Order: sequence, then C-alpha cells, then structure tokens
Amino acid sequence: MDYAMEPVETLIRNAAHLMVAKLAGSLAHVTCKEPIRGSISGQFRNSLHGLGIANELLDQAVQLVTYDNLDLGCVLIEQAATEKCVCTRANGCFARGPSPQTCPPVTFTATSL
Repeated sequence: MDYAMEPVETLIRNAAHLMVAKLAGSLAHVTCKEPIRGSISGQFRNSLHGLGIANELLDQAVQLVTYDNLDLGCVLIEQAATEKCVCTRANGCFARGPSPQTCPPVTFTATSL
C-alpha cells in the first residue's frame, strides 16, 4: 500500500509500527535458531546421559527431539518479540521523531508521467 498521499497520519504511524513489530519478530527468529538448537540438544543430552543409553541411540534421540522442538521454540520467541514491540508501542515508549507541529507542512502533488 502506498502512503505517500495518505492524509491521516495515524494510519501511516500504525503501519510503521506494525512493520517494526514484524521486523523485530523476524529478527528474533533468525538470531535465536542456533542458540536454541544448542540449548535443546545440550539439555536433553544431559538429561539422558545417566540412563546408560548407547551413544548412537542417544545421538539419534537428541537429534530427533531437537528438530521436533526447534521450530516451536523459534516461533514462541518470534511471537514474544512481536508482542513486546506492540506492548512498547502501546505504553508510549516507542521512539518518536519530531512532532507534526514542529515540522513544516509538506504538500504532495500527483504528477502523471
């Protein structure tokens, strides 16, 4: 959607906040994947280590559980980051630029090519 000619500032501001929230969630998802993979496999391996399971079977079980739960963990972290961003915006803690009263008015004109 093009907001260049949009006269209502709140629509533009809401769209910007939603884009930031989605970006924050996506960034959290990407950056958490490897640390979560290591954490899940390490915790599960430590939990099963004392049971006397053969190493080959243990490795397969750890790999299976890790891959089964990795996407769920990443989705939960992505959702938490998105909600945190939306909550921060709702509480008024979102960084804002200069208020519209201090900016000179800008007039957009549509030109046909």
